[in-house]
Amino acid sequence: MQKTRILSTIAALSAACFLAPVAQAADVTWDFGSNNNNWGNATNWNPDSIPGSGDTAVFADNAGNTAIWVNFTSGLSNRTVGSVAMTGGSNRFLQSRNYSGTLTLNGVNGNLISQSGTSQLSFINGSGGTTLTLQLGNSGSVDITSSANVYIGVDIIENTSGRSLTKTG
Repeated sequence: MQKTRILSTIAALSAACFLAPVAQAADVTWDFGSNNNNWGNATNWNPDSIPGSGDTAVFADNAGNTAIWVNFTSGLSNRTVGSVAMTGGSNRFLQSRNYSGTLTLNGVNGNLISQSGTSQLSFINGSGGTTLTLQLGNSGSVDITSSANVYIGVDIIENTSGRSLTKTG
């Protein structure tokens, strides 16, 4: 009786794990849906969710304002995203606001930052002395087309030794 109950429990747990949905990495595109510049506002993204650790945050020509605040709070000093991609011909500035913090790039398919079109993507510190730090969660590349630019005006750190950043293009 006890053995049957244990086997039934194991079978039920195994089935639940097998049938549980698995979060898939996705492209989450900035659409400026709430008409403010806050990275942390889900309605600024399409679909309406803040990019997560395996997602690519995509900034296209329709991205609204040029300054995008990677907003931190006293209780939230780190945001993690898979990678950042720029498309089209617009310039975007990712910067800290109100609080300092770290934007961790985990890498998606080996890319940390990709840049295409004739745009410029800038990572800069915010006003009032706030700082934005880029942290490499994994090694990866920065892929830039010949007519695009990436400006990194902030500190770059690695969370474990042996991480690297490679520019291609």
